[in-house]
Amino acid sequence: MAAFYRKLLKDDEELVRVIRQYPVVHIWRLFWGYLFLFSAFFFSVPLFRLKTFGLVVFMILLIIAIILIVKSIVIYYFNSFIITDKRIIDWDQRGLFHREISETDYNKVQDITYKIKGFWATILNFGTLQIQTAGGSVLLELSYVKNPSKIQSLLIDIKRNYDQSAK
Repeated sequence: MAAFYRKLLKDDEELVRVIRQYPVVHIWRLFWGYLFLFSAFFFSVPLFRLKTFGLVVFMILLIIAIILIVKSIVIYYFNSFIITDKRIIDWDQRGLFHREISETDYNKVQDITYKIKGFWATILNFGTLQIQTAGGSVLLELSYVKNPSKIQSLLIDIKRNYDQSAK
């Protein structure tokens, strides 16, 4: 897992942790992919009786299922915070071919907050982590993070150590 993210690191940088969204929130997205996959195979016998047309419909359902499932997995895996000992990298994967990568050094971090909003978020303890940088120009945000208070504490500790070593 961490080997992939090492290419984003600078020479003197150490990977501390990769924070991803809570997998439970991706169940709904995966549901649609598996629904198409199940439908393709459930209706395969009647579809194959329709010969060419049925085969085309089967293949379309199968392709849609594969695209939805792969898209869900890619978004889950890559949409993350990469926390190093020197900076925070925000990798926003919004689709198969759409990503935005932002970063900030700890000396530019002004505020690290989290919010937990809603019934399920409170019960399952997930929320949104926000990192405000100096000047307010960049807001790094990762939604649906498990145990956001622990991650906030981790980031505050790393920032404190960074500030002390910079002195």
